[in-house]
Amino acid sequence: MRRFVLVAFVGIPLLLGLARASETDPDRAVEQAKAAAGAIPEQANALMRLAWLDGAPDAVRQRARKELAVFGEHGMDALWKAAVEAPPAYKAEVVETLLAASRSVTGGIPPSYLPALEDGVWFGTRDARLLAIPELGRRRSFASVLPIIDAAVEDPEVAPVAVAALGRIGDPRARFYLSRALTGDPRLRDRAAVALSQLGGEGRALLKSAMTSPEKDVRLAAVRSLLPVATDEDVTALHEYAALHEDDDPKTCAAVREAALRLERLIETRQAEESAASGPR
Repeated sequence: MRRFVLVAFVGIPLLLGLARASETDPDRAVEQAKAAAGAIPEQANALMRLAWLDGAPDAVRQRARKELAVFGEHGMDALWKAAVEAPPAYKAEVVETLLAASRSVTGGIPPSYLPALEDGVWFGTRDARLLAIPELGRRRSFASVLPIIDAAVEDPEVAPVAVAALGRIGDPRARFYLSRALTGDPRLRDRAAVALSQLGGEGRALLKSAMTSPEKDVRLAAVRSLLPVATDEDVTALHEYAALHEDDDPKTCAAVREAALRLERLIETRQAEESAASGPR
């Protein structure tokens, strides 16, 4: 009986020591993964798997993420793969790591960076999209227009950042979605009008069309966004708005009239200069 009790009390510390020894040290786990992988591209893939695919403890996952971020350009291909393959619970983490990795790049934009963010939108969760879409807008990623629109249509909570990004990108392919947003959801109205003003002539044409809307709020959003970018092609539309919709908002109508007169003076000045340059015939 004494022998059994003695063994039991001796065995408890031994078991506790073994349990502590079996706990994975994050730094050691990351270094072992890198050493086993070999070259840097394989190291990045090993860290990506450790962070999101292999079911590692959270402390190890976070340490692997941190290490992968400092790989910069050399980790982009692995992060691109993670944007597609990581479980939904980790999609936002992947995008966060992509953004962090981009800050470690000293040269231009790595070739994999924008496609990885784009797939973060195609395959991502709401949180991942809310992180990726503004960066795609900031980078003016024309290739991302369709995924951004698709994400906004699928999830209305993504729509505000999507509309702003589409305006920054400035691709006319977004004009139909933005036009529907202008005349549809009131929460997107002002943002959509501003975004249309950033699309050039095709966006301005849709704003001029919206200035004839039966809804006052749509008309006001459209004309206010047109004013800063109006050209001589828009003078007639400005005069018509001021004549027909003065009751919308007196201050706005005054600004519209002033803008139309200013543009007319510019037209007259340009025509006079052209006439003088051509000389008598």
